[in-house]
Amino acid sequence: ALQHSGIYDVKGELQPYLSKIPFVGYTVVEEHLAPAELQKRELERIQEAIADKEQILSNKELELAERESNLKQETELLEQRRRQIREVENKLAEQAKTEDDLNLRLNRLVDIYSAMPPDAAARQIEYQEEELAIDILKRMKTDVVAVILSQMSKERAGSLTLKMGKSESVTQ
Repeated sequence: ALQHSGIYDVKGELQPYLSKIPFVGYTVVEEHLAPAELQKRELERIQEAIADKEQILSNKELELAERESNLKQETELLEQRRRQIREVENKLAEQAKTEDDLNLRLNRLVDIYSAMPPDAAARQIEYQEEELAIDILKRMKTDVVAVILSQMSKERAGSLTLKMGKSESVTQ
């Protein structure tokens, strides 16, 4: 009736062709699908969306596992460095204690040699190891050291004086 009046049913005639043309990821669907077919297609679309989400979730889980592994390695490295720091601290504490003990012993020797008559102190210090003799003399009062050195042999007094002057210039 419409064709006789000059009006054509374009949609009805083109529908078989339109259903085969992709349109932004979808195909134009014929309007006359059975409800069961519509439900089936909707279910398939939902299943595809779920599969996509599961893939995204799986990728995120892999990324999270990798980050967790990296964090575990960094934590182990950090713990190893903490142990190394504790070891160094313990060694430093032991060295400080040893130095304190050495200082106490040296101060005691300084007190003993300072209390002795200069000629007796000179004889005792003259036969000490050179480093120990220098450490003792450095801690004594200058006027006492001068008298003790004058009581020693010229060679030993000269050697000790020379090395005390070198070590003082190095430490200053």
